[in-house]
Amino acid sequence: MRQVGERPTLAGCSAGAGAVPQLIQLMSHDAPRVSQPAAALVSILCPGDVQASEQLFESGGLVMLADELQSGQEHKQLHAVSALAQLSAQPQHASAIVDNGCVSPLLGLLEHRNQELKSYAAIAFGNLCSSGALAPSRLQHPSMLPHVVSLLSSSNGLAKAPAAGAIAAMAAQPHSRQAVYQLGGLAPLASLLQSDPDTAYHAVQAIAQFAADERYRPMLAEVGALPGLHALLSSHLPHVQQCALSAIANTSFVPSAAAPLCATGVLAHLGQLLFSADEATQTMCLTALSNLLGEIGRAHV
Repeated sequence: MRQVGERPTLAGCSAGAGAVPQLIQLMSHDAPRVSQPAAALVSILCPGDVQASEQLFESGGLVMLADELQSGQEHKQLHAVSALAQLSAQPQHASAIVDNGCVSPLLGLLEHRNQELKSYAAIAFGNLCSSGALAPSRLQHPSMLPHVVSLLSSSNGLAKAPAAGAIAAMAAQPHSRQAVYQLGGLAPLASLLQSDPDTAYHAVQAIAQFAADERYRPMLAEVGALPGLHALLSSHLPHVQQCALSAIANTSFVPSAAAPLCATGVLAHLGQLLFSADEATQTMCLTALSNLLGEIGRAHV
């Protein structure tokens, strides 16, 4: 097992000696006994050392790591993606990773059969999204958006939160909502409302945008979003609670949604939230209660 003090010492010595450019070249060596240790050293050295990271960029190492991701050889892919997972944690590195063509091969590895490999890919993808290096405009491109939407239903749990976050970031645009819907993204987003807190945080932001759109709010009951929205009214995070309440208030304008909304037990919860000191919360609660109770009254006439 590597001792705590070993990595900085090794990184400092190797980077100071200018070893990184040579290691980058050796990564493309025909002999695996040479290329594999070189790739392993790069994945160890660069994330922990600023100078080594700079040398990685200047030596064209990121382009080579992108090539390694597409090599089809698991050992090469694993060394490359583990390096990128660590490098991408730094915003300045994340931008360079995107600019050097690593995104598409990373997306391709998110569904790899090797659990370790796809976990590293998910970490890297999440870092690129959270740092802002992957702008919504880039993710909306027809070559990328289908991959992002498919991740909402992925077997790779680590990929779901960044995918939902990416869609939430672009969902403010009407054309983006349409594209996500046409790719079948609404139902998996709804299912993520009842996922882990980090994933639900992003999913409810996206669902709130769809609920604000008259084209899609009638479909929220159909895709099973209502129980998850009701559950998130109890979130300890004000932003999550507000997004859920906004979606419920907008959905309450749909007559056919009244019965399934009431069936979740939302009326009692809305009554409790009326006592909130926040005026926006009170307004949304009153809107939802008025619509739902009015619809119930009409149904019993």
